[in-house]
Amino acid sequence: LCEMLYLEARSHAVSDTVDEIKRLYALDDYLPEEPPLPPSEVEEVLEQQRALLKAMEESWERCVRDEREACKAFGEQADELYSLSERLDRNTLQFLCKQIHNISGHTDEPERAQRVALDMAMALLLAASGVEHYTHLGSGFQEQARILGQRMQVAVMSLPEDEQHLDQLVELHCQMEERDVMATLATEMQNNLQHVEQGLNAFFEHFDKRSELAHLARLLGQVQGGLRILSLDVAGQLVAVLKQTVERYAEGSNPSPVEMRTIATAISAMDSYAHDLSYGQRPDSAPLDSVMQSIQAMEQQKAGEATQKRQAVAAAAAAAEVPVSTVSEEDSELLEVFLE
Repeated sequence: LCEMLYLEARSHAVSDTVDEIKRLYALDDYLPEEPPLPPSEVEEVLEQQRALLKAMEESWERCVRDEREACKAFGEQADELYSLSERLDRNTLQFLCKQIHNISGHTDEPERAQRVALDMAMALLLAASGVEHYTHLGSGFQEQARILGQRMQVAVMSLPEDEQHLDQLVELHCQMEERDVMATLATEMQNNLQHVEQGLNAFFEHFDKRSELAHLARLLGQVQGGLRILSLDVAGQLVAVLKQTVERYAEGSNPSPVEMRTIATAISAMDSYAHDLSYGQRPDSAPLDSVMQSIQAMEQQKAGEATQKRQAVAAAAAAAEVPVSTVSEEDSELLEVFLE
């Protein structure tokens, strides 16, 4: 029976009986997955989808503006987009591309396309975002695709619009805008942090190289501003501490070996944090909390050592204060006689 089912699963749709057996036993779900494409081929497919989506946006705009030939071209492009998505890893772009492909079959006329004009534009925007962040797609992306798919199905069937779906669309739009802004800002912040890391490494090797420290502090100020825009408080606090530390170095302070290691770790953690942000994600701030605690512990230790040093200096000064006795005139005469 197992051998027979395997042969049925591998066979093409040669008859209705074969189709029914495949459906009843869900054979397509048990076939071994195709080997993944090499990275170079994946990038080639993504580049093809990237160019295709730009063409689809133009076709869709013309279709909505009553150009029937553009509607036909859009359907053909949607078919090609779905075929390309089938070559990629499972559970990435396939579901959204299939939704776009299915709805395109109901938009062969401009009047019908206008029913889903906004939703399809949002779907194309989401697909383009998915291509750009292909290696970091998660459940949030699939949930957005599901919401858009439901809305487009309702629109093409001319059903009453669900207010809940409308609220979800507004929230979806805000999330997409925020993610685009986040990715752009994060890329700039990561560039700044890399410059800061290189400048601090040069300073740690030679303390006389302070001329660039003021510029590094300004770069950290820009990063702090970007984090404030994104409401990332923990990361903003850490960058503020780093900025104060660099300003202290610029004024003439020299770090200890322990401090150099701590600051280098903090910069590296912030760079990793910004790297994740550049993919539109809000990464876990726990590593930043750990780094902040290390810096606070270091500052407390430095404050304790400074207090002990002041106390030692005060004790040494007190011990050096030996009372000096005055020499009387009579003692001076006796000293003179003794010397003679």
